[in-house]
Amino acid sequence: MFSKDIVHLPKIKKELIDKKIELSRLKKEKKSSGTQDYNRKKNIIEKDILKLHQRGSLLIKKGKDDFRNIHNAIEQVDQKIHNRQSHIASVDNFIKQKLNEIRGYQQKKKEIENEIITIKSRKNELEWQKEVITLCLKENYEVGTGGSLKRAGKGSKTGLIITLLVLILLTASILVANWYLSGIVGRELQTRIETELSRDYLPFELSYSGFTVNPLMASVTFSDVEFYTVDMPGTRLYYKNISVGVSHLDLLPLLFKRKLEKLHALRLTLKEVNLKTPQSAHALSLARGSFSFKGNLDRQLVSEISSGNFSRLLKSNQQLKLAFNTLKHDSAAMLLPDLLAQLPIPADWQNRLIVIDDLSLNIALKQKKLTITQTKLSSPLVNFQLEVEIDLNEQNLPESEIKKGRITITGIAQDIREIFAPQAPDGTIVLELSGTLADPQISEAKKAE
Repeated sequence: MFSKDIVHLPKIKKELIDKKIELSRLKKEKKSSGTQDYNRKKNIIEKDILKLHQRGSLLIKKGKDDFRNIHNAIEQVDQKIHNRQSHIASVDNFIKQKLNEIRGYQQKKKEIENEIITIKSRKNELEWQKEVITLCLKENYEVGTGGSLKRAGKGSKTGLIITLLVLILLTASILVANWYLSGIVGRELQTRIETELSRDYLPFELSYSGFTVNPLMASVTFSDVEFYTVDMPGTRLYYKNISVGVSHLDLLPLLFKRKLEKLHALRLTLKEVNLKTPQSAHALSLARGSFSFKGNLDRQLVSEISSGNFSRLLKSNQQLKLAFNTLKHDSAAMLLPDLLAQLPIPADWQNRLIVIDDLSLNIALKQKKLTITQTKLSSPLVNFQLEVEIDLNEQNLPESEIKKGRITITGIAQDIREIFAPQAPDGTIVLELSGTLADPQISEAKKAE
């Protein structure tokens, strides 16, 4: 608390000025007054001036001390305010963190609720099918002796007709709803495609004749799709059909939020793919190709995989399938002519090497166990089949153990078998895999006696 006497400082200053003026006037009047009287008055004024100086100096000193103390007090208060504001900021961050966690739990709750709705819908469908079958059996048949079924009377035919009418109405309602939703989704999709194609950042041009949307199957099919770029004149990639499908759990966020936070299923089917180049009208052709994914893939998991963190991936359940049929390459427009020319193989082998009749791959990941099944390769040169099961090591992936592994090679062409596999006169070689990913062991399987 500062001294209130500081408010008298202006008054003291005024009195000091008045005394100095009085002393100056006294000096001018010295001649008219006596010396003794002059000295007496002068001494009185000088004493008053001295007292005012002392009192003013004391007040100034107290004022400076009070100013310093108040300044320090203000700094302390500012520091306390800063500390409180920092505390408030930390509390706000804590609240935001908890709110984000709550939103995450709410999102997880919604996902579980959606899954429950899907499961209940499936359950209701099964129960409805059960009731229809039960009704048909009750209305049209009766159980006879020995477990035989006998035809019921004419009255039961009415129930059968009603059931069939209900089935027809339900099917028609589903088809009408699917047709109506396909129109809405199709218009939205058309707008979004036109918007994306109008952007300048796309490195290619795209054209298609049309597309169909099937909300019931959560899929869209594009027809006569063609990719091309001005940087490669005469080169075009053509697809007769491209079909893309997702699960219904993924379809709803795509429709309403226009973004996908999680991917539960993805289906991609290609038909009659053809790559045209200036050298050939069929440089590369594919009769049919398919890709499917089932699992649970979110943005956070993708980010962890990109950064090399596979911990959560190894504990999840994921499935990937890939299949191709009739993959051909025109040797006249070979994409890698120099590479094949350097291989010490005849030209006839080169032509057969670039043809694949069938290729399939099935990869499943479940609780740190990786299985590769139904992996087959069929070509004019050789048929290849792989079955393997791997126990993944979360701490050190290269040290993951190969539990079961078998490679079966069949259908080796006669001219190739004579040179590279004379030990397999029937064109069949079976190999077993063991060891680890870092050090795989390959041995020939023992033949059954």
